[in-house]
Amino acid sequence: MKVYIKISSINFLINLSFTFILILLLLGNYDTFIEFINLYFNKVLHFIQFDFGLSNGIGITKKIVFLNLSKLNTQIGVIPIVFDTFVKSIFSLLIVFLTSSILNYGLIIKKYKFINLITSFFNFLSIIHVIIFAIMINLIFISGGSSINIFLFYFIGGFSSNIFLNVFNEQSEHLKQLFKKDYILASRAWGDDERKYLIRPFVLKSLDIIISNWIPIITNILILEIIFQKGGIGSMIYDIYFASGNIGNITDNNMFIAILLFLTIIVTLIQVCKNLFSSFLIEVKR
Repeated sequence: MKVYIKISSINFLINLSFTFILILLLLGNYDTFIEFINLYFNKVLHFIQFDFGLSNGIGITKKIVFLNLSKLNTQIGVIPIVFDTFVKSIFSLLIVFLTSSILNYGLIIKKYKFINLITSFFNFLSIIHVIIFAIMINLIFISGGSSINIFLFYFIGGFSSNIFLNVFNEQSEHLKQLFKKDYILASRAWGDDERKYLIRPFVLKSLDIIISNWIPIITNILILEIIFQKGGIGSMIYDIYFASGNIGNITDNNMFIAILLFLTIIVTLIQVCKNLFSSFLIEVKR
């Protein structure tokens, strides 16, 4: 366990370093390799000190800070922007995962036939791309400048672009295989409670399903934030790319770099926590 924690820490630093390098390769202003190295270590040093530079993506120069606790108009906090998108993606992920779990429970364990109709309906919705889904919702339900219902926002983020289909199929296939395992069949034959043998493998697989589908949901949320102008990373990216009038050009490198780096940190930390928890269940809780 301790060895795995060290490996996870090293992987975290490597992922963050490579993200920094990739961003600077794409956005950095340098002519030689030496200038790139100087730029890299200069950005790393400032990032460690929570000095993210200035933001002028919407024509107003503001200092980028970790948290704008003082609520100054001359500062903009990067964490609330990233956290806003992160929370939306978590709610969308929970809705789609819980819905899939309930449907699989009714279909595989309780064997309710009407569940097939509900599943077919959600699978049909799932094949619709998030952009088309959002445009349809915008035309049908939203008019007169009104805002989208937040639950509907979460629903579109989790049930479009094949996400629900992937979650449901992965979960369904795992449960079907799980009930065929020898130790499950033996527990039934002995009259033992099979649930205590199902919990650990189900939780481990659920972690894999959640993490593997979290990035596509984040992508959906970013698109929805742009379309419906909800606060978050997507809305900020829209401001950086389009609101300033410079379509196609990143006019606010500092804000863009800060958002991507913090998003990378969150994604990597979630992956590390998932691996640590899986290791704990496999090695410690035997």
